[in-house]
Amino acid sequence: MSLHPQAVHFPIALLLVSSILTLWNERRPHHELAITARWCLKIGWWSSLLAAITGILAVALAFDQIRQQLTWINSHAVVSLSLVAVYWRLVLGKPLPAEAQKRRHLVGIGLIVLAGWLGGQLSERI
Repeated sequence: MSLHPQAVHFPIALLLVSSILTLWNERRPHHELAITARWCLKIGWWSSLLAAITGILAVALAFDQIRQQLTWINSHAVVSLSLVAVYWRLVLGKPLPAEAQKRRHLVGIGLIVLAGWLGGQLSERI
């Protein structure tokens, strides 16, 4: 039994909350909101690594049974790794212009939605 389905929802929720709080904080700045968004981002990003590792292990351990779904698996992997990369830049905490940070969070939200959809397709097919 794979741990990936259980491990993946925590980072999804935290990264979404982080992006939503950050975007809200741009409209109505509040120090505590920024701190909460930052912690959600950090914990969400690190837990996304755990989700990625459990996903890689799940594919490796069941490769013979899921070989026919390789296109879906690879698509999900590319989108998910792109998601990790987008949020990694935010975790680094290096200052970004407000507009660049907003775009990065919006791209992150889009990648979360796409990765979730691809993951759902995979779970139906496997």
